[in-house]
Amino acid sequence: MADEKITALAENTAPEDTDLLVMVDDPGGAPATQKITFDNAGLGIKQIVLHNQLLAAPQANFAITVSGDPDWIEILLVGRTAQAAAYETCEMYFNGDTTRTNYRMTYYYFGSSASSGADNFPGVGYVAANTATANHFGVVKIRVFDPTDATRRKNAIYESFVNDTADGSAYSEIGGVLWENTAAITSIVLQSYNAANWASGSRCIAVGYKRI
Repeated sequence: MADEKITALAENTAPEDTDLLVMVDDPGGAPATQKITFDNAGLGIKQIVLHNQLLAAPQANFAITVSGDPDWIEILLVGRTAQAAAYETCEMYFNGDTTRTNYRMTYYYFGSSASSGADNFPGVGYVAANTATANHFGVVKIRVFDPTDATRRKNAIYESFVNDTADGSAYSEIGGVLWENTAAITSIVLQSYNAANWASGSRCIAVGYKRI
């Protein structure tokens, strides 16, 4: 085969686990050129950016469109709402289903006080709200499993943290949410429990992960 620059080679846009890469083993000792599969190199996970939004103005919700058939989705939210309180619950809805009783959740929170239990709405933790200290935001991390599977009810787990020096409240929360539906998830919406707008400076990032 004639010499060819790497930039001139054909591009593989759909690599498989068994595809090969070239590597140099022990470059600082006895270097040896070897081959390695995508799978053994730990490169068998594709990232799909589904949403990345930083609010310059208040907005009712964060609407995420699910594409690329991900095996799981991770969502990171830095949020503050316009609700007249120091903190508020964030809710997560799938496919436009905003009927709270179609969801089940369990939770445990601790900090200024502690509680655990179960409920019938899709709460995924606390964020800061309007009476919190200026420029204070809460943070939520969510993982949604097998979103495009159409045979099982949908599960997600979450963790959140909010701490406000204005009233001394501080809470960390962990929990899980079940959507009592087997439909493939095509959209995810994050909104406040009281439908208050997300404040400017709130940010939502959602990334899908798919094994290739």
